[in-house]
Amino acid sequence: SSAAYESFLKAVRPPHQRVDTVVIDVTGVESIDSSGLGMLLITREAAGASHATIRGCSSELRGVLEIVNFGQLFERE
Repeated sequence: SSAAYESFLKAVRPPHQRVDTVVIDVTGVESIDSSGLGMLLITREAAGASHATIRGCSSELRGVLEIVNFGQLFERE
């Protein structure tokens, strides 16, 4: 719903200014669908981050991120 989307944007936007780096911790996430992939992109864009890192990838999630070429947009820890 649009209310849920607006709540999500409010949660991921920094309160006063853009940030240089955003770290998204996905520890415990075993799989992801297209909506989840979109949320990763929105998080990076909403923060205005020039660097983004995804932390805690499972091997399955890491494989999906490789398939969709997110390696160019997100570093992985």
